[in-house]
Amino acid sequence: MSVPKEGVYIPLDQTMKIQINSASPGNSTINATYTAQSSPVGPISDSGDIGKYFWVTHKSGQVPFCVSFKAVQRPEGWLYCIIDSWNGYYRKDDTMVLTGTRAIVEAEGQTQSFSLGTHNFTLSK
Repeated sequence: MSVPKEGVYIPLDQTMKIQINSASPGNSTINATYTAQSSPVGPISDSGDIGKYFWVTHKSGQVPFCVSFKAVQRPEGWLYCIIDSWNGYYRKDDTMVLTGTRAIVEAEGQTQSFSLGTHNFTLSK
């Protein structure tokens, strides 16, 4: 395998999902939709070229490889901005082990930055 498989990846707690629509080996870009069920403003979502992946040279082929996703939500009027960032690796069994962070800035000046933890995202069958 040289690119992430298309499909929906969900962690065990099912609080978020990443749907990979396509992956381009030419520029290592992943077109995907990211959805998180909860945030201070309710569910958040972002779509487009929100992911990247990077191979390394090793004896077993091109898996595992590094993978990352960044989802941004900033509504009209710019009342807040939420950024979820996920970094980790894609494995031979078509799972992704990702560690996430979230940053929130609100118009009133409130700010937060915290860990979303490490999750095993499994390709839904």
